[in-house]
Amino acid sequence: MRKLRTYRRAALAGTALLMLLSMAPMPVVGLVDGLEQQTPEEQRALQTENAKRLFAGDECGALAEGASCAEINDRTKGKYSCQKQTNGKIICSPKFATQGAAPEAEKLPNPVKPELSIPIPTIKFSDIQITSQGEKRTIDIPWIGDYIAGVYRYAVSVAGVIAAVIMMIGGFQYLTAGGDAGRVTQGKERIQNALIGLFLSLGVYIILNAINPDLVTFKGLQIQVIKRREFIIDGDEGVESGGEAASCDEAVTKAKAEGKCPLPDGQKFKSPTGGKFACNYHFKDANYNYKDIKNLDFPAGWGQEIKAPFAGTVTYVKHTDSLCGNEIKLAAKGGGDISICHVKDFTDASGNYIQSGSPVIQGAIIGHLGGNCCEGEKPPEDWRSSKNGWCKKPGPKCTDPTRKEECSCQPWQQSGNTSGPHVHVTYRFKGTSPLICLE
Repeated sequence: MRKLRTYRRAALAGTALLMLLSMAPMPVVGLVDGLEQQTPEEQRALQTENAKRLFAGDECGALAEGASCAEINDRTKGKYSCQKQTNGKIICSPKFATQGAAPEAEKLPNPVKPELSIPIPTIKFSDIQITSQGEKRTIDIPWIGDYIAGVYRYAVSVAGVIAAVIMMIGGFQYLTAGGDAGRVTQGKERIQNALIGLFLSLGVYIILNAINPDLVTFKGLQIQVIKRREFIIDGDEGVESGGEAASCDEAVTKAKAEGKCPLPDGQKFKSPTGGKFACNYHFKDANYNYKDIKNLDFPAGWGQEIKAPFAGTVTYVKHTDSLCGNEIKLAAKGGGDISICHVKDFTDASGNYIQSGSPVIQGAIIGHLGGNCCEGEKPPEDWRSSKNGWCKKPGPKCTDPTRKEECSCQPWQQSGNTSGPHVHVTYRFKGTSPLICLE
């Protein structure tokens, strides 16, 4: 009878322990970065604070009204990126601050929480968290840890129910043994095994934590946010590629610091339009290595005056099958020259044709800009102007580049392969880059 009372007490104690543990919070809740220890209001407040810290906005306002890109860059000291559209409209947008701030329009990530095909009551997915350390931003997604924690709690609950049932069966078997030593032994073994299994399932967290705490710490999936970078695209042969403004400026700075300008008489390379070069694919394709950059594009409008970047001798070429279209060549004294493509005409400010071989001074008007391919023109099929349908400008059509005509578009042979008006310069001074000489 004493042994019977002992096993009855053991069965009751095991059942009571199971009930208490199933109602108590499991230690595995801490496996997912403590997210479940926060209320929904606290989590939302944390996300709002992260948003304020990580994302800051600016508005250009009326900066673009009546201003050029060069003026905007000067007035804002590089705070805004300026883009000139093909229709002449100027759009400016704020750049990121050095700490990684983004425009106000950019929204926080809001991924959809997973939905289980078979719902498990102990699995609850937490909200994502955004953290910042300097310029590094990460999104912590705790769903894997949530899932493992929920499955563990569910498994412990199931194990507890099974253990309770087995202990009840063992106790019933023991009570109804009727003096049968074999049935008594079987009943005791059932109770003992159920208790051992229950303690193992509940104690696995303590055991693993004692071996190595990392075994029970399921950190959220951390994804580093790729910093948005501004790309400026301005009137190149195709608008599908651009360059990073900061990297373009760095390339120019490095070129001037390391290189030596080959232009004679201490000249600098002046902009043929008076504006800044476009930071586009010419830089990107050269991986921003100034030594490999031999071409520059300068945004400009149809009919705009083209000025000599340096003093030299001009030569004019009217092509019939060149990507360059009408071309101005300017040779410097002592060797080296440049080509200027997509030219409308070869006339000066008065509309007079400048004879090939004429000497010109720096800043002299040596032509006017073209680059509009007339509607209905059929350039070669392998040209991007053909593939992208850039020949769509209505007339009247220009015919003679030696005269200053009142026209609005060109045959494809004269416009060349271009998406619109811009001054394309190819630089041919051996071993140097135009960036070295930029004024």
